[in-house]
Amino acid sequence: MGCATSCIAPSVAELNNSVKSGDEDNMLKQLSASPRLLSTPTSVLSSTGVTPIHQACESKQVKVVEQIISFMSCSSLETVRDALLPYCRRVGRQRPTSIAEGIRIVVDMTNAKGQTPLMYACFSDCPDLVKLLLSKGADPWVGDRCGGRTALHYAAMGGSAACIQAIMKHISPRLMTRQGVRYVDARSLCGLTPLHYCVYFGKMEAIKELLNNYDPHLNTATLSESYDVSVTCEARSTALHFAAVTGNEEAARELLRYYYQRFLRNPAVADPRTRVNAAGQLPWQVALAYHPAAVDLASLLHPGQPLERVLLGPASAQGVAGGGMGLGPATLSTIAAAAVRAKLLADLQKANTHRPDVVVEEEEETTVAAQGAMTVDAAAAVATTAASLTGSECHGSCASNETSVSERRGRRCGSLRGRRRATIAPLPVRCTPSPCTSASPSTTAAMTRSPHRATATTATTAATVGDAVSGGGSRTERVAGGNAAANAVTTAMCDAALNRLEEPSAPKSPQSQREKEENKKLEGEEEDGSQCEVCFAARVAVSPAGCRHGLCVGCAEQLCSGVTRRPLHCPFCRGVVSGFVRISEQQGPMCK
Repeated sequence: MGCATSCIAPSVAELNNSVKSGDEDNMLKQLSASPRLLSTPTSVLSSTGVTPIHQACESKQVKVVEQIISFMSCSSLETVRDALLPYCRRVGRQRPTSIAEGIRIVVDMTNAKGQTPLMYACFSDCPDLVKLLLSKGADPWVGDRCGGRTALHYAAMGGSAACIQAIMKHISPRLMTRQGVRYVDARSLCGLTPLHYCVYFGKMEAIKELLNNYDPHLNTATLSESYDVSVTCEARSTALHFAAVTGNEEAARELLRYYYQRFLRNPAVADPRTRVNAAGQLPWQVALAYHPAAVDLASLLHPGQPLERVLLGPASAQGVAGGGMGLGPATLSTIAAAAVRAKLLADLQKANTHRPDVVVEEEEETTVAAQGAMTVDAAAAVATTAASLTGSECHGSCASNETSVSERRGRRCGSLRGRRRATIAPLPVRCTPSPCTSASPSTTAAMTRSPHRATATTATTAATVGDAVSGGGSRTERVAGGNAAANAVTTAMCDAALNRLEEPSAPKSPQSQREKEENKKLEGEEEDGSQCEVCFAARVAVSPAGCRHGLCVGCAEQLCSGVTRRPLHCPFCRGVVSGFVRISEQQGPMCK
């Protein structure tokens, strides 16, 4: 056995040197003398199992491979069987029964790792050898023993776009799909596709070749942790996860550009940024875990970022055709959406710049009617004193409630429907009698002892005033009598008001309680009607034309930013929004 090894070893080494140097004549002489050298490993002392045809493909010796195949085609069946005897014994296979079968065995011979000459040619970036081997019957679906990787996987690992193109164009049509799986989506034992390897090794030319010409499945996920690459990736990782692991922003951008092009054709395509791996991590989270400083990459991979803004930039995302990123001209839907968005934003800017003016309050003067020709001083005194008594009886609360209720009711109606409202001047809470108009001690004591009697006395005095004013006598007498009576009435009523303030407060009347409830109800309606029901933090300023649902300017602008390919819908009634108008321009109350 040692003698046989010593005899074969020089011949194998000489044949190996002839293959590497491309010496075709010397190689043919050696094969004619000893055909078994064709399937004998080039290194007898190792167990790699590399044959001369593997060595020729690794060295890109196209002519040598052609001569080997020509030697097999021109030889007899016995020579072919003798040439393949060492390989058939090594792999436990029957020797061929025809020359054509022998040639197919030669082009599909595997080494100790299960690698074929076609894999060597793909990894060495030799598309001519790829075409030659495929034309001679090489099987591209053969997987190696290092994970079931095919020749296309090796072309992806080598980053050879030319070999990828050669395989995909010269593969037999019957081999394009096997068991329902396309060859471009062939998976290794760990579930890795050629796209995974292209992204992991950063082969941009290979990535573009696969994406632009052969439509690989973008969201294919791995089946287990990949042990055939230098870094371990979680199971169920997509190609975008691999870009995040390696920190390859260019590859991630290329993948997202491909997804965006597919999304424009078919909106049902899932966003790869939303796929999670076995650890429940999105691609942007993986990017931050492996590369904490890669903020730009994480922002690119975040699913909340609009793809138009990420790929085209802010200017192009607003409707500029042709983003300069290889996406081509903008679609009609994108252009129309940009026009609608610009129109809606213009409406909001106009509404925010020209705020509706406050409704002008037109005050209607309240006059006090009295029978007869009462003097101005007497009428003013009586009105002030009556107001003081009313305020003192309810401690100022009833009058204030009436005022606030009227003002709120008027403000709500005026702001929504433009109705006029009357304002009531604030009433004095306490009236201090002047020294000149003080009542006599007997009158004050009588009022203190009996408030009802004071009220009756006030009424009697008022009647006396009426008689004095309307009674007979000359004009000068009537005026003098009216002034005196008015002063007496004022003094008496002010004293009664002071007495009432000193007494304990009486329970509120049912009428005051009802007015208070009405006041609270109006306050609640005012707050509900003026507060934005989207953010609950700002007052309504605009509403969609037609449905009149109130929104603040900030929420409306945020809704407009989402108009990309679809029209804007009202967040309440889901009606299409064609424009925004100010609340003051609405006719009638807002919709609830």
